[in-house]
Amino acid sequence: MRARSLGISEVITVRAPEGAADRLGFAYARRDPIWRERVARLRATDGNTLAALALHGNGAARVGRFLVREALASGRLQIVEDAPIAHEEFHVVYLGKAATLPARVSAVVEHVVREGRVDRVPSLTLEIATDRFI
Repeated sequence: MRARSLGISEVITVRAPEGAADRLGFAYARRDPIWRERVARLRATDGNTLAALALHGNGAARVGRFLVREALASGRLQIVEDAPIAHEEFHVVYLGKAATLPARVSAVVEHVVREGRVDRVPSLTLEIATDRFI
């Protein structure tokens, strides 16, 4: 198994300006304490869904800043001030050595490593996630 870094993401808690204060959380156990919510009113299986739920006023979600950068800049989401900020490294993980990967797989891995960085302006935004899930 191989891993290539996509950078270090800032993990923040956000909610819509008039959204519910209740917490949203992951539907499965996360090992790292930065993701553990004491009580989550609503649970989802991925960060994009949590971010979209928060955007639509369903509660406060702990997500990577890269997912909500544009929504924060436009004021559609705000950072929950009293919530802790953490950092988490993101990776693309794949099986096989780079020299033996099929060309199409290698091209995808290289594209994700080049364009999918979480520590600079991302290619994927909440706008895309919102259209896909809501």
